[in-house]
Amino acid sequence: MPEIGRLEEVDVRYIWPNEDKDFTPWVASAEGLRLLGEWVGLSLARGRSEVEIGKFRADVICDDVSDPRRTAEVVIENQLRPSDHDHLGKLLTYASVSEAGSGIWIATDFTPEHLAAVKAWNRPADRTISIYCVRVAAWRIGRSLAAPTFDVLVRPESQEMSTLRAAPITSIRSTRRRFWIELRHTIQARGLLASITSEYQGYQRFEIVDEVNPVACLSVARETSRNRARLYLRGRGHQEVFNRLEEDRTDIDKELGSRPEWIPGDEYSTVGFANGSYFFDESKWDQEIEWMITKLELLRRVFRPRLDAIRMGETEVSSPSQDARWSSASASG
Repeated sequence: MPEIGRLEEVDVRYIWPNEDKDFTPWVASAEGLRLLGEWVGLSLARGRSEVEIGKFRADVICDDVSDPRRTAEVVIENQLRPSDHDHLGKLLTYASVSEAGSGIWIATDFTPEHLAAVKAWNRPADRTISIYCVRVAAWRIGRSLAAPTFDVLVRPESQEMSTLRAAPITSIRSTRRRFWIELRHTIQARGLLASITSEYQGYQRFEIVDEVNPVACLSVARETSRNRARLYLRGRGHQEVFNRLEEDRTDIDKELGSRPEWIPGDEYSTVGFANGSYFFDESKWDQEIEWMITKLELLRRVFRPRLDAIRMGETEVSSPSQDARWSSASASG
């Protein structure tokens, strides 16, 4: 059995104790700009810290050399604390006065209002300055060296899809992890589940009939383009269960209120829903979480009595209970 470490978040000040003396110079360094550029999707070079702009000083100014035909300046404002109005105003002022092509705002967290403000700023098609909101965090496994990550929460709409395709896999994993944590907190706050054992995988499973029927569970999946909520049938006998359910497909589709995807398979079979994912846009996570919870509850109400009937060999199924609740949960990868 291989020994597996656990990814743990550490305070960013463990790496950079002082914002002005440690973090800002590191961001302006070749190493800092290279790593930040990988996450943002730009080639950044020639960083200068504490650059005078009129009567003020910008934390960092560097060059965007992504396009070999032209070089544009990038203004970076960083703070080792949550976002505030002061830094937003500074970034917009410095980027405008210096006629920069882009501005990057780095913070340990962002309020929904600040994210919405930057998204509104980026929206006009003729806007000459694009602003990025980047959340900095630090992680390590066991006693290993701490490593920083830069999750881009807001980026120019013109760059959204091309950058998403090239996003570092660590960015996708850490963003998915935070989403699962938010989902878990919401579910537990409503008293729907006893526990969830992990939030790091691409999907999570919730037991639908406790330990009575090991074939069936509910599953939610999070991808960069789609979210899914499904009845997940696996293990020996799952195909027979799927076929039995499909005999009642007309009534099931009617109870679900829409036409779910019925997907049979050799290793597993699923019945459920999919919708679009705002993977990196945390301002829309609440509505995605609500969609997942609503679909999970609906799937449980519709399928639990049928699965009980199949297990008991019953020929008739009673009406689904309107107040049925999940009673246990597990996650797997």
